[in-house]
Amino acid sequence: MKKILFFAAAAVLGMGMMSCGNSTQSSSESAVDGAEAQQEQPAEEVQQEVDAHPLEGVYTGLIPAADTDGIKTTLTINAEGDYTLQEEFGGDKGDAVVGGTVQLLGEGTVLELPVMNEESRYFLIAGDTLKMCDKEYNLPQGELAPLYILVKTKGE
Repeated sequence: MKKILFFAAAAVLGMGMMSCGNSTQSSSESAVDGAEAQQEQPAEEVQQEVDAHPLEGVYTGLIPAADTDGIKTTLTINAEGDYTLQEEFGGDKGDAVVGGTVQLLGEGTVLELPVMNEESRYFLIAGDTLKMCDKEYNLPQGELAPLYILVKTKGE
């Protein structure tokens, strides 16, 4: 049940992230702007950005659930690659919070969230979205499949 809800939330988040990813600025303009911004930053700040985990940020979504309106899911990944996954089931069902260290699989295209005493959670990385998948990297199928997405809401 939790897996179904988690996949749905992941799907919803990804859809939102994909719609926010459109840009009208050319890549050459972006590169020039990025280089100018980097020159203005102190050396300490530049070093921190280099050392940060590539997926650092907060990802959110509402994963479908059979017996609730959905599981509000928040995944926070810090600069060191540690994560906290919070799932709010609503009503008297309570909340679940787990954490650990993320693992990158599939040549860096899949995020694994190892969970103590449970199966790991897996996400395909698609820009600023994380699409929930199974351990063989298969995406959910069916009518609710697009809802199993977490979208990056905070962080760089």
